[in-house]
Amino acid sequence: MKIIVKDSDMNLKIILPSRLVLNSLTAYLAPHFINRKTGAEKNGSVSEITGKQLRLIFREINRYRRKHRDWFLLEAESGSSGEKVMIKL
Repeated sequence: MKIIVKDSDMNLKIILPSRLVLNSLTAYLAPHFINRKTGAEKNGSVSEITGKQLRLIFREINRYRRKHRDWFLLEAESGSSGEKVMIKL
């Protein structure tokens, strides 16, 4: 996974192994933090995300990533200032 941020005076690249970020351990630990930040643990109106759901999502993202090597998860550009943000899996 590459996270690229380009600005007029700065270029920032963060390279992370996708399998390290999108794995079962992350799927096990992440729901606690996600649900706490969204207020799902305190508020019954917001549905909670489970580790099983995240494992399924991560599995499908990894499967898609193997088939489509140059897939951009996010590509955003501001028109006037030339700033770019790209997340490539």
